Amino acid sequence: MSRRLSAKLAGLAVLLVWIGCGGGTPQSYTDGGTDGTINPDGYRLSIVGSSALTVRQGRQVSLQVSYTKNGAPLAQQEISFSVLGDAKGSSLSAWSVLTDGSGRGTTSLVAGTVNTTFTIRAQAAHAQAVTWTIQVVEESLTGKNIPVGVFKMHSHFDVTGKFQGSTLGGIISVLNEISDDPEDPGAYLADLMMDKIFKDPTLKLVIDATLKPVIVLEINNLFRSDLPQVLKQLAQEISAITHRFQILSDFNSASKQPADQPMSVKHTIRKMGWDIGGTPAFYDFPALGMSEPVIDGVTLTPQRDGTFAVSEHSFEINFGAFLNAAIGQIVLARVAKMLPPKSGTPPGTTRPGGNGDPVRPHPNNVKSLTDFVNLYVYCPDVADKLVKNKDNTVAYTSWRAACNLLTSALTVLLQAQIDKINAADKTQIKIFGRGKMFDLEGNDGIVDVIKEGIWEGTMTIDQATAPLSGPNNTFEGQLSGLSRQ
Repeated sequence: MSRRLSAKLAGLAVLLVWIGCGGGTPQSYTDGGTDGTINPDGYRLSIVGSSALTVRQGRQVSLQVSYTKNGAPLAQQEISFSVLGDAKGSSLSAWSVLTDGSGRGTTSLVAGTVNTTFTIRAQAAHAQAVTWTIQVVEESLTGKNIPVGVFKMHSHFDVTGKFQGSTLGGIISVLNEISDDPEDPGAYLADLMMDKIFKDPTLKLVIDATLKPVIVLEINNLFRSDLPQVLKQLAQEISAITHRFQILSDFNSASKQPADQPMSVKHTIRKMGWDIGGTPAFYDFPALGMSEPVIDGVTLTPQRDGTFAVSEHSFEINFGAFLNAAIGQIVLARVAKMLPPKSGTPPGTTRPGGNGDPVRPHPNNVKSLTDFVNLYVYCPDVADKLVKNKDNTVAYTSWRAACNLLTSALTVLLQAQIDKINAADKTQIKIFGRGKMFDLEGNDGIVDVIKEGIWEGTMTIDQATAPLSGPNNTFEGQLSGLSRQ
């Protein structure tokens, strides 16, 4: 026998003796399945109840294990859970728990809304792991009913298209136009200022047309870094709220109806709103001078795949009124906070030197279009720059008065575009969709939740139509104010 082989055999003998005496690292065990196999040290992890579970979509079931050593419960021991396979949206309420005084560790499985089969594994420090086989199946509507009551619906809409040719594009076009000229914003604002000057008999006498190049130069110096970017951002924000909005509405069932047969509901549109930068804002129809749209006879028809179809229906709203409210109360303040002025008198203060100048608005206090315009076109700064120009012959107060005419005209111009939207023909929204119904509260045969809803359809403004399609056009609902009969 060679020396190398003898050495290997000797080493193996020592290793076997060492293991037999209990030395070395703790032994690892493969999945013990569901029988709760006892390991050599007496530790045992076992499933309480069945290890093969069939769960309806959207339902919740409890998963519990017992952890013992030599038959005695082990309290305050960590049990960890993991998913093997594709759970397709199913999840656990807790992925790690401590056992109670009886050695029990419990978590809950919340089934998703897609059929699937997967495995859940539970593990403890010293015992063999155990596993459940989970099968998620469709929620059957057979034997279930929608009651007399109201489903409070929440819909998200994501409109694709630009509504070309509608008045809605007017304000966006004007905002972009101000920044399109190579010399903008100076050229645009100078034209606006000169127009107002020559309609004012007092200013016309002291501000000559030959000073227009001075106005263009100095306004560009003041606003080149601020105003174009601000107005483009404002256009983008208005476009965003035009294309992405939310609706709160009711599906009202006047009678108890079998959920596996076509059902009829009244669809009442309650509110429209947005979640802009994490700030939700919803507006009531009556508060904006409109009646709530009501659509009777909307049919909910169960489908073979476990979903239900919502019949096509349409309603009209004054979309401009909602946009007007959102622009004035949310969008202007949001843009002002995003892009505060980079130069000139600090917001919330007056220009050094006085002369009876007003306080420059602060971004946090922008409440109107007038505040917004005066934040970025602060007339004391404009007048100061024009007075200091080497070719100037006009007094500071005259320049400030001319600038005030400019800001007023700019405010009127922008407000007029918003008012055009407000006064435009009514907007029509036409929708149909598909979703799923669930009996999640009490398992009593009453449908109480609507999930996984997807809308399709169109939105028409001034005869310009854009599609509603894609996964972001969603709806869901919860039964409330009900009689569970």
